[in-house]
Amino acid sequence: MNDYINGFLYKIDDKFLYLELNNLGYRYLYLKSDLKNFKLNENNKVYIAINVIDNHFKYYGFFNQLVRDLFEILININTIGEKTAFLILENYSYQELIDIFKNGKTDKILQLRGIGNYTARLIINSVQKELFNNKISEKKNKVITSLEKLGYKTKDIYKIIINVDEDLTIDELTKYVLEKLSYINN
Repeated sequence: MNDYINGFLYKIDDKFLYLELNNLGYRYLYLKSDLKNFKLNENNKVYIAINVIDNHFKYYGFFNQLVRDLFEILININTIGEKTAFLILENYSYQELIDIFKNGKTDKILQLRGIGNYTARLIINSVQKELFNNKISEKKNKVITSLEKLGYKTKDIYKIIINVDEDLTIDELTKYVLEKLSYINN
């Protein structure tokens, strides 16, 4: 697999970057937010991601390796495709996204059009597991869902539940989180 290409950028349209290297032309989908970083009619280093859907290869080019790596994490989450991954990456900087994922700020993801509660939680859980080794157990997910139905904010629940001991029962876990939530809401 290719990590990056350092080629001559000869054309940019509303969808693709076109590079030439060793008399071969390459075409990559790109983030609109990366556009300001690429230099037309010059050599550019472009970090590559490949997504295979139904034997169809899609190639993506990124200015930043860390953003590319985050894109690869996002498109490997079930139900998250290229459009959702691009939507997330276009609306927040890399540093903002790391803060969002690290602190479980689902409200920031929910602000994006077309992303609901379940998908926002799925994205946060998956990225946390991949980047920070944080895993939300099925037990914790049940507590999160229950407390959301009672009207508590997902981000507040996450801040508390992420550091709670796994040995607690669902009832003990719910009671503990509710106690901590009462301090936040007062």
